[in-house]
Amino acid sequence: MNWTPIIAASQEWSLGYEGISTGWAFFAFLVLMAGTIFAYWKFVPDMPRWRRYSMIALRGSVIAILIILLVKPVANLTINEPVRQSLFVLLDTSQSLALADKREKPDDLKRAALAAGLLDPERGLKQEMPKDAPASLSSLTRWDLLEKLASNEKINLWPRLGRQADLLFYQFGREAVQAGTPEPASSLTAAESAAFFKGFRPDKPATAIGDSLRQTLQDGRPATGILLITDGANNSGLPPVEAAALAREQNIPLFIYGVGVTSPPDLIIQDLTVPRLAFVKERLDVRAKIRSQGIEDQTVSASLMANGIAVDEQSVSLGPEGEYEVMFHFVPEEPGEVKIGVELTALPQEVSKDNNLVETGVRVTEDKFNVLLIEQEPRWDFRYLLAYLQRDRRLSVKAVMINGEPGLDKIEDSPFLPALPDDREELFKSQVLILGDVDPKDLGEDRMEMIREWVEAGGGIIFLTGPNFNPVSYVGTPLEPVLPVLPDTLSTQEVFIQRTPEPFKLQLTSLGETSSYLLMSPDPAENLAIWEQFPGVRWTAPVARAKPGAEILLVDPRPERAGRYGPQPVFALQGYGAGTSVYLGTDETWRWRSKTGERFYSILWGQIMQSLALQLLEGASS
Repeated sequence: MNWTPIIAASQEWSLGYEGISTGWAFFAFLVLMAGTIFAYWKFVPDMPRWRRYSMIALRGSVIAILIILLVKPVANLTINEPVRQSLFVLLDTSQSLALADKREKPDDLKRAALAAGLLDPERGLKQEMPKDAPASLSSLTRWDLLEKLASNEKINLWPRLGRQADLLFYQFGREAVQAGTPEPASSLTAAESAAFFKGFRPDKPATAIGDSLRQTLQDGRPATGILLITDGANNSGLPPVEAAALAREQNIPLFIYGVGVTSPPDLIIQDLTVPRLAFVKERLDVRAKIRSQGIEDQTVSASLMANGIAVDEQSVSLGPEGEYEVMFHFVPEEPGEVKIGVELTALPQEVSKDNNLVETGVRVTEDKFNVLLIEQEPRWDFRYLLAYLQRDRRLSVKAVMINGEPGLDKIEDSPFLPALPDDREELFKSQVLILGDVDPKDLGEDRMEMIREWVEAGGGIIFLTGPNFNPVSYVGTPLEPVLPVLPDTLSTQEVFIQRTPEPFKLQLTSLGETSSYLLMSPDPAENLAIWEQFPGVRWTAPVARAKPGAEILLVDPRPERAGRYGPQPVFALQGYGAGTSVYLGTDETWRWRSKTGERFYSILWGQIMQSLALQLLEGASS
């Protein structure tokens, strides 16, 4: 670490100028003096010489004084006084610091020898290891290394820092906790700093580097910098890079002392993505992110565990460094609480086997959820969709056809309601509302306001667009803020209803390729191949762009429909309050049955409904 020493008290004088530049001033002085001398020789030739010289000297003095006033000289006195600032020391005291590293590389052994005082710190890693170095250096714990560094009189780290700044220690695991200052603060010795370090223990169960760094930045006291001491094993909270960006914004230097070896061999399950709620006899997708470091190329086994029993297994081909994503699948047979976990086969050379297993809880339910489908008239997409929704055993479906045949609700086992719900209690019974190409005038301001409040309270709405009203007619209504897109208000009605002579295919975005809403197959390559088989459509709703924060999963790839923000969104979603809003910008999903058949059409709408329902049933309530 490069550290600027405190400068002793001193005074410095300097001369500055606030008027015209000295160059122009000197030039003006020469011109005026030349004019004065010329005038005395030209116009008073009979004046005695001594008197002429005296007058020229007097006038020259006056000119010099005037020029000096124009230059405006200023004398500056700078007094330098030493000011001690605080250096925040952020010390990682998580359990990973208690691990014993296997130091096999020469540089790792030399770093341990430097910390232990067995090598000259001035010569760094260029020197040879001492022949009498103890064998225990190769297996010291990371915390032992820090304690040896604290008592090292050759490096004398903490006393040197203590002379330059006030040391303010924080220890952290999941959060930063102020740990005081070693005494005496300004005249530490290596023995005193070693005694201070013995007061800490690496016993915190988690490591949140980013959150702890952010807490320290919010301390409020002026700091000359932050010294972060960690092994880098971040497993919780804000990414450290984002916290480092906050330090940069506040102009606070960040110094990092890494503890450990260059690349300790380890397999780490970094993240486990699984819904907290699942349906009985429906596929549950579990995604795990695995990081490999210091491992030679080899294949390991990863298992999905349900209540301690392996239910799926995947082989993962690993390299020495890298991150890998593995997808698992599980079909729960009974309702109840299930402990889901992903476990990696432990390798003998790993520094820690505690991070090879990650578990979380999932609730499996067989309860149905309520869907309300509102449509203006019986178009093709409505007919196919209603038929599918009625066959899905997870759903309880009700429908309203505003311009439908009278008496639809009188048919035996009819899903149709006689009219639109008029009160909050009836509307709030539904978990999902599918709003077709409906005239907002038929919904009414009050009912649209109720729908907006229902979404904000946790409901899920799908805007199933059409060429007549949805979405452009909802501009200026209570439902406009709920839309994930900004409708195109500049195009004419002819543009809205125009369909192309030939179908064109829609395109998945990078988010859409992995989103549970549009996932036709857990295998990425197979999923793309299935979407390639889907027939094209001849119409998409013109929109200006997606709203900031909305996720775009499917787009219209035609260049003539692209705007300044990229391709036109066709499938987008966003959170609104506690609920979710989905936008589907075509009314031709029924075409996707022609080549792929009922199977993938059902999977598509099943995935949309299941993803939306699971998200809502996790936390929302009527």
